[in-house]
Amino acid sequence: MDTAPDAATDAFLRAAALYRATPGTAVQTAHVDMQLAAIALSLGQPEATLALTEAALPAAQAGENAALIASLLMIRAEALLALGQSGAARQAVVDSQVWARYGFGAEAGARRPHQAARRARDLAALAGTTTGTTAAAAY
Repeated sequence: MDTAPDAATDAFLRAAALYRATPGTAVQTAHVDMQLAAIALSLGQPEATLALTEAALPAAQAGENAALIASLLMIRAEALLALGQSGAARQAVVDSQVWARYGFGAEAGARRPHQAARRARDLAALAGTTTGTTAAAAY
């Protein structure tokens, strides 16, 4: 019997296969790849995380999905930080914040300034970071 995380991963892998086989579903595939990247990050696989975000970003950009781009870049930043690439992680955080303002709205960010920090903590927990250092918090 699969554990819940294994079942979730299997479901995302099946969804990815279905979307990849269906024309016109590049943005949906990118959403699934974002989830798989988060799973890879949580399993301590930063290289796989980078590969998944790299694959998903062109479709998110072509679809002009700013919220998805922001999420992919923040996950990417965490993977880069895990690999010791602090300069690239810093740039991914900055880029993520720009897209987040567009995708989620500047007013929403102003009303909830703690949201970015909470998201960074969530990503750190997902990545298994126990020091509290995340890409977003580091910059």
